[in-house]
Amino acid sequence: MRVARWTKVVGFLALLLTLSACGGLNAPTAISGGHLQGRIENGSGSANKLYAIGYSSIDSYDPKLLAIADIRTDGSFSINLGTPGEDDLVSISSFLDGLNLTADNGNAKLYGAFLYVAQGSSSYALFLASKDPKDLKNFRPGDTLSPILIPGEMTPLVSIVYADQKVTLTGAYYGIEFNATLEKGWNILLATKTEDGWKVTAKNRIPPDLRWFIFYTSD
Repeated sequence: MRVARWTKVVGFLALLLTLSACGGLNAPTAISGGHLQGRIENGSGSANKLYAIGYSSIDSYDPKLLAIADIRTDGSFSINLGTPGEDDLVSISSFLDGLNLTADNGNAKLYGAFLYVAQGSSSYALFLASKDPKDLKNFRPGDTLSPILIPGEMTPLVSIVYADQKVTLTGAYYGIEFNATLEKGWNILLATKTEDGWKVTAKNRIPPDLRWFIFYTSD
């Protein structure tokens, strides 16, 4: 279940927080090298931490801390995911782990990352979207978000993916249609609402019309 993965990440972040305790500025910025920056629309007013967590499988994986960055009081941040090592990269079938998707390049290897905001002892996923993801029911055709949310569950599915070579993923999962071409390096998967449902593409540049939001699931 995807919820089990979310629980594992939250537990991992809780451990990091315990140890540490002892689209505002978005230009069409290339992310292939792993550098992300921007300003969180609903994250100003207090200094928080941004965690980049790596994973090698969509469904069940051992989270790995990639980077930590400060979120300034105006909500701005800058973080670098780095480059996954050979031991981090896995085959497409291992990474997708149950997602019924087809790849046009079976030799490609992948690695994933999520961004989480730590506020006190709590942690929340960081989204890139055209509007606050908590208003998913109000998204209209053309509205976009990342990570992808499973309809009806509001569980983040996949966000940022590293590919060691170009590969296109096609197919459908939970009614979400994938036609995502990953370039070599880091890519962000974007789910766009259409009249026919959600369609997923991949970009190695952040579209300038998208903004960063903390996803307050408890709201």
